[in-house]
Amino acid sequence: MFRTRLALLEHSGCSGYNLVYRGYAVVSPENEKAAEAVSVLSFACSQNLSLTLRVLSERSVSEYMSKFLEFDRDAQDHTFVIEAPTLKGSIVPLRPGQKVRVSFVHNGQNRSFESEVAGRGKFRLNPAVIVPSLRLDIPDSVSSGEKRSFYRVSVTNQAPREVKLAILAGDERGKRIRARAKGSLTDIGGGGLGFRMPEGKSLLLGLGTRVRMSFQIPSDDEVVTLLGRICFSLRLPKAREAFFGVQFIEVDSEIEYKKGIDRILRYIAEQQRRTVKRQVRPNR
Repeated sequence: MFRTRLALLEHSGCSGYNLVYRGYAVVSPENEKAAEAVSVLSFACSQNLSLTLRVLSERSVSEYMSKFLEFDRDAQDHTFVIEAPTLKGSIVPLRPGQKVRVSFVHNGQNRSFESEVAGRGKFRLNPAVIVPSLRLDIPDSVSSGEKRSFYRVSVTNQAPREVKLAILAGDERGKRIRARAKGSLTDIGGGGLGFRMPEGKSLLLGLGTRVRMSFQIPSDDEVVTLLGRICFSLRLPKAREAFFGVQFIEVDSEIEYKKGIDRILRYIAEQQRRTVKRQVRPNR
């Protein structure tokens, strides 16, 4: 973790180090990544950004919503504070030493890192409100969102394709339906899709919200049903609508998931072939 990257040095005679953190010097080449982690987490805590926390274990696919609370640059244990996640009104019993993965959005970019639970406690939000909290180790680095590994195809120039949404409650498996809504498909790929919808029920959708989506792939009349997670949102008040990006997640039937993804990939491959043919067609 972050603390293992630090060497306790005297401020005098520290040539060769270009980051000093409260009396600690970070050794190159990791110094830039460590400095960025401090900067990003400090900002996330100052803004109380929302986050998704996943417990890293072989048997668990649990993900919980939380938010950043405090980053103390003077903290001697090199930790920061988040709100303790809850499940069905009860605090999730995370233990010190348990490994977790944290995902969040910073300046419009997906960020993530792995950490360990350092301790549990309580945090005072204001004079009247105290919430349960977790202390997490500051990570060595915070990774940036990677480029999509699947090609996306826009469908806005075709007949509108409806996306039926079952907005799921934030329980462990995401099966209880909280509300239903409809949107219009804008683009699709093997890793996810985009859709837009009028404002109203769009207020029920936030980053990390799980949705069960049913839709028809262009040129295919059979309905595909997949589970996904909102990973991007853009609200357009003047147009009175919102745009959302969804990442497919494999939680339910593995067979159903693979069948749906396979049909999407076949469609994407055909669209790519058509695009290539148009690009190499000789001028007449």
